Amino acid sequence: MSFYKSLDGFGGAALAGPGALVAEAKAWRHRYGGTAFQQFPTALSALIGLERELPRLPEYVTHARVVAAALREGLAAAGVPWARVHPEVPHTHDFQVWLPYDAEALTQAAIRTAEETGTMLFANGWERQGPGLALTEVYVRAAGLEWTPDDVRTAAADFVDRLTATTTGTGTGTGTPGR
Repeated sequence: MSFYKSLDGFGGAALAGPGALVAEAKAWRHRYGGTAFQQFPTALSALIGLERELPRLPEYVTHARVVAAALREGLAAAGVPWARVHPEVPHTHDFQVWLPYDAEALTQAAIRTAEETGTMLFANGWERQGPGLALTEVYVRAAGLEWTPDDVRTAAADFVDRLTATTTGTGTGTGTPGR
């Protein structure tokens, strides 16, 4: 279990399973430098997450499906030539969004959207996956539960508006201020 993705902790993870799996993972943990001297703050943040976040995970997963569908609809309605939400129906509260644009253009559009509308639709960075193709991870946690499908579609339209302005070099984009 990821402490930061699932429990909103500082970092780290826990692994449970058969003894052979754990023994092999221990060797790889050491090889990749995962034997930090002091893990108390990380463990404490995970323990707090067990109490606060773990009970909410089913709610986050359910709403991630709503957000993913609205995001797919919003991007299509805004004229993105191709977009992929992966998995199409999220099975966790995290999912990926793939778009056919340069990662830098997507990053600039995300920043401009946040600055100009107050809405942070894509909070994580965009990673280049090939020429003109990038992905980001979207996660739904407590703050994301406030987003309605209409909020997501509006935020997607605002983002694409700024993306179009970034990729064509025209204007500053327009959009509806959000949260």
